Amino acid sequence: MTTTYRIQIDPSAETFGLTHQQLHEGIREGFGLYAQYGNVAFEFVTSGGQVRVGTKELWAGGVTHYRGEQVGNHLWLHSGHIGAGRHSGKNGPRNLPLDYRAISSQSAARQIIAHEFGHYLGWRHSGSTSCIMHSDSSARDFCPSEQARIRARFGVPVTPTPTPEPDPVNQRPILAAIGEQALNMSETPNLLLTLSASDPENGALTFSVEYLGAGSDLERLAYQLDKEHKLNGEATQHENWGGAEEKWFTSVDVQWYFITPNGNFYHWQSEARPGMEFLSKSEFIAPLNSDYHATPIKLYDAAEAQPFGVYRIRDGNFLEIAPQVNFTGTITMMVTVTDTGGLSDSEIFHVIVTSDPDPDPDPVPDPVEWATDVRLVFRGQTFVRAEPISAASPHIAGNEGLRLIFGEGASNLDGRFTP
Repeated sequence: MTTTYRIQIDPSAETFGLTHQQLHEGIREGFGLYAQYGNVAFEFVTSGGQVRVGTKELWAGGVTHYRGEQVGNHLWLHSGHIGAGRHSGKNGPRNLPLDYRAISSQSAARQIIAHEFGHYLGWRHSGSTSCIMHSDSSARDFCPSEQARIRARFGVPVTPTPTPEPDPVNQRPILAAIGEQALNMSETPNLLLTLSASDPENGALTFSVEYLGAGSDLERLAYQLDKEHKLNGEATQHENWGGAEEKWFTSVDVQWYFITPNGNFYHWQSEARPGMEFLSKSEFIAPLNSDYHATPIKLYDAAEAQPFGVYRIRDGNFLEIAPQVNFTGTITMMVTVTDTGGLSDSEIFHVIVTSDPDPDPDPVPDPVEWATDVRLVFRGQTFVRAEPISAASPHIAGNEGLRLIFGEGASNLDGRFTP
């Protein structure tokens, strides 16, 4: 079921040098990032919004990296200026040191809204600069652990890509569904798919393909978590320290992580002490499964997926996939179609590669047993019996090949017999 939030943008919001359309598009794109990875939607309303968005122009005398603020259900985008001044916010006047970080672009508004809505959902700051929830992040998209967190919160999105609002002039193309594919290397060495898409303006379309990795989604996520958090070993001496049957890991930068029996991966926080609040006080990062708790080395020493072979777009709209000899497993790929205006549509799909030999051919039927005392008369001669020349026929029928065996002292004859 899709979770829907009603978003109300303050009509008096300052644009800080942007057009109203640029500011509003940036805000919509910031919320839209969540819809790319989770089954969540956002409805923009003029009143009665669950979440309200506004802007502030702040003056301060110090330097910090504040660009946004979340207070209850209100998300603020800041324009900061160096200077003396006071900020009269919801909680009363207070000094707030800011550096000069004016919202000078649509992408900046998008990043700030995505970050502040994460706080609205209860997320803390991340320690990874590649994540939007880092306190000084310039990331344009969620890092893998944040993507997994959104899926865990809202479920898998109904469509593989979000549906942006149509451009007043140009509308995005629609990629025809590809779905899961199968390739049996024993039958053919490659897979050739015909790609198709529709464009409302009937313009020229370009297809492209990206290889996302071999192995399951969980295996790729484990590898990304290992590299992102720099895990370097298991701390067995702390096993079940928090009372949740958890297993612990250390990282290169001396951070502590643990995984629970159901496969949930956490970043330990200093306020998390053994007891009932141990998990709620720790930072949940991503859902794996119980295999990674049973065999922790699969997480802290996760193997990178090896190249599987070659792939290419051929003749404009044919995708050719050619795995290496003896490769078997699951390949994940993404096909994108783009129109001349730069709008696009994508689908992520799997190719399951096997190498199953052809089944054994049908066994040769047993020879037909014939009666040995069949007597017949042919052209005035009596024969002792008739046998088939070929054993494939279950009975003597018209024009069957026969061997007629004569009586005593006569010669045998092969030929056709018509009763």
